[in-house]
Amino acid sequence: MSFLICIHAQGKDFVSLLKGDSSMISSNSTCILRLFPVLCILALFVGCSGSSDDDGFLLLAMAEQTVSVVYVDRSQTTNPCDGENWDTAYVSLQDALINAPAGSEIWVAQGRYTLGDTREVSFTLKEGVGVYGGFIGDENFRDERDCEANETILSGDIGTLDDKSDNCYHVVTGADNAILDGFIITGGNADRDGVNSDRYGGGMSNNNSSPTVTNCTFSDNSADYGGGMFNSNSSSPIVTNCTFSGNSADYGGGMRNTESSPTVTNCTFSDNSATYFGGGMRNTESDPTVTNCTFSNNSASTGGGMGNDNSSDPTVTNCILWGNTATLGNQIYNSSSSPTITCSCIEGGGFAGEGVINVDPLLNDDLTLKSNSPCIDTGDDVAVPDGITEGLDGNPRISGDHVDMGAYEYQQ
Repeated sequence: MSFLICIHAQGKDFVSLLKGDSSMISSNSTCILRLFPVLCILALFVGCSGSSDDDGFLLLAMAEQTVSVVYVDRSQTTNPCDGENWDTAYVSLQDALINAPAGSEIWVAQGRYTLGDTREVSFTLKEGVGVYGGFIGDENFRDERDCEANETILSGDIGTLDDKSDNCYHVVTGADNAILDGFIITGGNADRDGVNSDRYGGGMSNNNSSPTVTNCTFSDNSADYGGGMFNSNSSSPIVTNCTFSGNSADYGGGMRNTESSPTVTNCTFSDNSATYFGGGMRNTESDPTVTNCTFSNNSASTGGGMGNDNSSDPTVTNCILWGNTATLGNQIYNSSSSPTITCSCIEGGGFAGEGVINVDPLLNDDLTLKSNSPCIDTGDDVAVPDGITEGLDGNPRISGDHVDMGAYEYQQ
């Protein structure tokens, strides 16, 4: 939407213009936010001029619902960096996070983004701000992005390349009501002796914070606790359509939850490892809700797929735990814990619950289901969280008569 349009469109014609072309109030620039006082005056003008059907109130509502966007593109090196548009995008994501107003979105173009030159720095999310990756750098609308084609990487590898000993302790630090969507998070290494906070969450650390994390991959992160993600102190992040792969820790290779209850849906945990407890996930005094997730080829001394201790009572539904290894509890190990498990495929059996099966799920190498998998149409539809309409690969979440087990839906 241009400033000229705002000047030349008056009264009811302006409202009609907005009604006729919703793209003019899309979240593609910060100009609408700056024009909010103008829109309010126009709303009052329209409302007082005898116009029908509450045009003034409609205009005001549209103004209030408009979201400002801050742009980031590491390849933008020719123009001043103010984040106003793609041509003047910030080169640094940190600068965008510092300057983004509450309620705004940060759009990040493809590429590899690193932090400063000290291990303590992190991409620290901001309350009320959504950070979105997967852009090529010329989009006008968020749904034009392609996260798979335009990989947007947040890396903790700040020192000698591929030398973890000098990597950042945390790649991302969470915040309440923040959104992280469409990124690969890699290279964090939370191994700082003597400083507990820097031993937790190599990929992402959430301490008393509950962000929404969607369409992200956590890979090749390490920590003493929670290689891919660490949630503590009453954190309840919503984690959807994410991949945890190749992360490692002493406790909780893929994810570690302590006194926290995240909601984890449509996620895969594979090839993660823990020296001691919880190769894919460890829960301590935590009650996560884990739905339509696949745990495969994770390893630990105890609890290869999942380890639960100290009164942890996770709810596990529509999940597959197969091919994980441990000295104690290949798939799930419980110590003073009582998970509720239903409609899930667990290798080795031994877990009571409606719809729990011990039959080879027939997974492909990419963890999708083969056409003759016993996990097809055997999940609990009611357990699928509201708003979840797609599986991890973007295909419809329910394709047949019922939802499938696991992160991927076989398309019938």
